[in-house]
Amino acid sequence: MNILWITPETPCFPGTAARAALYLLVKELAKIHQITLVSVAASDEEPWIKQMRSFCEKVVSVPYPESVGPAGIHERKKSQVREKLDWLHHELKKFGDPRPARVAAYEEIGNRILDAAQDSLPGNEPYDLLRIEHSELGFLAERLNIAARKVLVFHNVNYLEEQRFSIVTTRPAQKFFARAQARKTAQYEKGVSKEFDLNIVLSEEEKEKLSALSPHSSIEVVPLGVDPTYFSPNGNITEEQGSIVYTALLSHRPHVDAVLYFYKEIFLLVRQRYPHVKLYLVGNRPAAEVQDLGEDPNVIVTGYVDDVRPYIARGCVYVVPIRYAAGIRIKILEALLMEKAVVSTSVGCEGLGLTHGREILVADSARDFAGAITDLFGNEPFRRELGKKGREHVVSNFDYRSIARRHHELYERLVSNKRNAHA
Repeated sequence: MNILWITPETPCFPGTAARAALYLLVKELAKIHQITLVSVAASDEEPWIKQMRSFCEKVVSVPYPESVGPAGIHERKKSQVREKLDWLHHELKKFGDPRPARVAAYEEIGNRILDAAQDSLPGNEPYDLLRIEHSELGFLAERLNIAARKVLVFHNVNYLEEQRFSIVTTRPAQKFFARAQARKTAQYEKGVSKEFDLNIVLSEEEKEKLSALSPHSSIEVVPLGVDPTYFSPNGNITEEQGSIVYTALLSHRPHVDAVLYFYKEIFLLVRQRYPHVKLYLVGNRPAAEVQDLGEDPNVIVTGYVDDVRPYIARGCVYVVPIRYAAGIRIKILEALLMEKAVVSTSVGCEGLGLTHGREILVADSARDFAGAITDLFGNEPFRRELGKKGREHVVSNFDYRSIARRHHELYERLVSNKRNAHA
């Protein structure tokens, strides 16, 4: 099968959770399909592009627009008044745009992909299937005008994240603007899903939500996969007693909220029982508010690390204090593969099929979350039991090879139906 695959971020392994999962999937499917990958890449990501060229039929690298690039770690802090005025101006601008903010942000990336496709791809190439990562780029399908079955992958049903943020925030202005974005995003996701022969979401919960929006769209659940060999228990690293680990892209809004919520409302409760507890915040581009937590001697903000596994292995308890999000948290799968005890909110572990008390502990109040951590600190056998059962669950349900087989089956059925219709 000849597949044209479009992604706004370069797959790489090892790498951040979503990029690594995408790399594993493309590499596995490239064994049986001819894949042309069109990938947006920053200037320093050429080694990753080279990685993909080793097994893809063709890779087209699209320069990442600097105007939408992430802020650096050393960005100068603004005064609180200036920051609030800038935020209000930005929100009013988004409010006046009929497009969802996420889609508007992807417009320049989409235009660059279109230009690259027109310049680098042969116009008569008979693609069987077009796959687009992230619903924000769904508008590309019509503009590309390719006679192929079309698949859109919702890494998040984004209106859910906006809707949940509007519930979590206590600031009236944020609540107002988040609700407006949720409405616009829901309308966009309803419309764009109808333009594709197949929409893939990552969990049953998100299938239910998207189906309610767009009942006549074709929707299937296929989660992202992980490598049980790369993430495995490490007996060579001694667990640091009384330590907590959280790994994430620490500039992403839901993760920043999770860190601040954890520090202000949960960590202080844990310290009442364990004064010497250590919190490791591991991840790239930590926001200014997250960096500031490093002034506390009990908090270590690492910034970018080449390999998260030693930090996960060293931690006594792995936490996911996410209060609002969509999609699934691959970071939980990685921690469980390393047989770590995980405490998460219900939103944090949504879509993973985990059972409280068997593979994970779930807590949605600050007191319950802190209590779960301190209980695990004092009960090593239970920590080990949770970790072992967690790994078994992930190996059975999220191994990237079985995930790739599921994609292959869906694509074969989709393309076969098209061929039969034209027979």
